[in-house]
Amino acid sequence: MKKLVFSLILVLSVSVFAGKSNYMKFVESYGSGDYDSALKYAKMQLKDEMKSYGKYSRYVGMTYNNIGMCYNNKSEYEVALENYKKALVSYSSVLDDNDPEFATVYYNMASAYDYMADYSNALEYYKKALFIRERVLKQSDPKLSKTYNDVALASYNNGLHDEAVKNIKIALELSVSTLGEEHPQTKLIQKNYDLINNTVTDKKQK
Repeated sequence: MKKLVFSLILVLSVSVFAGKSNYMKFVESYGSGDYDSALKYAKMQLKDEMKSYGKYSRYVGMTYNNIGMCYNNKSEYEVALENYKKALVSYSSVLDDNDPEFATVYYNMASAYDYMADYSNALEYYKKALFIRERVLKQSDPKLSKTYNDVALASYNNGLHDEAVKNIKIALELSVSTLGEEHPQTKLIQKNYDLINNTVTDKKQK
């Protein structure tokens, strides 16, 4: 079965530590694609935050997520997952289970599993992210249609074709209504919509 890979962007956490120089240097390095430097500054930021807030903190969790993002972009997916899991531990005692920060980490974990071709775990964590985002985001938030898109792709890659069709349809409807037909995200989702529907139709006709 052909695997679909047209997924969307990962999600950084934006820390209120943003006034600190290490965070600003991290953002600048990450934005320029210098992930080694970004990783260095994120680890320096983590050290400062651990001293200030301890292990269980929203800020520490956000920084672990950002460290995971750096490793993800360096194709070190196992290490990325280790840091995403540390982010979840940091959040566990201080945030509600439906806090959007959990959705961010679940989404990024799903993406890492996707790159590793572990489509079962990818689908599990995309669904965890969607479960929260359906409850806390407005229908007009682009992250919602983006998450439906990736649930659809992961569903297809797991052989769950009906579920893939259902979710890519929702993704496209949301994206068109909120961003318009000409927006790059809508065009990408439209591409996935056409590919999934055409492939599933072909399979049914054989």
